[in-house]
Amino acid sequence: MNAMKTAKPLQTMSGVHKLSPHEDVGFYKGKKSKRTFHIFVNTLEEPVDLYYFYDGGETLRGSIEPGSNLYVGTYIFHQWKVKRRGDGALLGLYAGQSAIVTIHKRGCSATYNAGTVDWRDVGDANCTSLSTPFGPYALRTSVHGMEIWALQCVSDAAVERLKELVDCMLESCPVGVLQRMLKHHPSFGIFGRDNVVSGECGYSAACLCSCARWSPWIRSCKARATHDLRFQIAIYDLRSI
Repeated sequence: MNAMKTAKPLQTMSGVHKLSPHEDVGFYKGKKSKRTFHIFVNTLEEPVDLYYFYDGGETLRGSIEPGSNLYVGTYIFHQWKVKRRGDGALLGLYAGQSAIVTIHKRGCSATYNAGTVDWRDVGDANCTSLSTPFGPYALRTSVHGMEIWALQCVSDAAVERLKELVDCMLESCPVGVLQRMLKHHPSFGIFGRDNVVSGECGYSAACLCSCARWSPWIRSCKARATHDLRFQIAIYDLRSI
């Protein structure tokens, strides 16, 4: 029987899923976060490994068997990497609000858990710039009616490459699907200050596709938008299209 057809109880990670009651609020490099949690769901027919990424190093925290899941206690600034166990290929990286992260064949998708705060609750829905410790994070351009955001220090070349990437992703998108996407006000953003712009679209600047501007930090150089509006974020390899 296919493992995905059998419902699995919620699995918890020993030593990580429980945070000390004295650590209701965490601090890291000027960031502040209340305790929260993520649930990683493996839809693959092979196991994956979950790594905790911290200050340039990563530690294996657990494995998720096919059709199973893993609950982890965390803070919004904690970064989690999902890798295939067989070849160590990176399937996704997640950090941010409490979410259910679903692991697919070519990447990961994430949806916020109920009760999380949307960016519109903390600022003007019509704003075109947000203050950050690294300078303004601003609206730089748009493509197909969708905004593209980046730090002001990010080069115009990187912004233009992301615009080309989005255009490539949506080139064959049915008109009806695109209209449905626009109703949810999707936007794109470049995260980070050091961006490499190559000559190959599949290896363009790190990017994120989300229905909210104030989004988790996802880093991937291989991205493709999803047509399934149940998901806010999807990471795929463009070369597989």
